[in-house]
Amino acid sequence: MLRLKRRRGHQKIPRNLRRLLFTAAVSRASVTELALLGDTARFEGKPADALAAYQALRSRGAGSAAAKQAAFSIARVHFDQRAAYAEAARWFRTYLAEQPGGPLAREAEGRLMESLSRAGDRVGARKV
Repeated sequence: MLRLKRRRGHQKIPRNLRRLLFTAAVSRASVTELALLGDTARFEGKPADALAAYQALRSRGAGSAAAKQAAFSIARVHFDQRAAYAEAARWFRTYLAEQPGGPLAREAEGRLMESLSRAGDRVGARKV
């Protein structure tokens, strides 16, 4: 029998069960739901879950506006939550290649410069 721990008045789901539930949700979610799952995980500080949802969105919704937006969100997770600046730069470039005049293009360019700089590529940052 599964026992749930009580913590501050709430029941806590064991980590491995939570992971299984999240994986199941991602496997069944629509493109719109994947964006929401990714955003929720990102806001909760769960970068692995956010990346899983955004990657699924990019696969399932390939070429859609939501998939292109997910590239930007993936970059943010790598930059903000993983301090993986080279990987963030790669995803900001992906967003800019897919959405050169997109609604987040200016922000993506700025964050690309900052990512490259933090990754130690100051020359690349100046070229953006």
